[in-house]
Amino acid sequence: MSLVLERPKTGITSRIFNRIEEIPREIWESVYPDVLESYGFFKSLDESAFEQFAFHYLLVYEGD
Repeated sequence: MSLVLERPKTGITSRIFNRIEEIPREIWESVYPDVLESYGFFKSLDESAFEQFAFHYLLVYEGD
């Protein structure tokens, strides 16, 4: 589930996700193609269910 924040006058939309699996891998990798903290890295952290950590993922985009 994600939280959607829209700014109609600017055309900018923000979405906050609780799990990386809610974001298509292709979108993540188009922004972060070759980084150490990859999609798989954050997916592993989400799956580990550490009680000490809570990750959230923010996407900001213009248009559809």
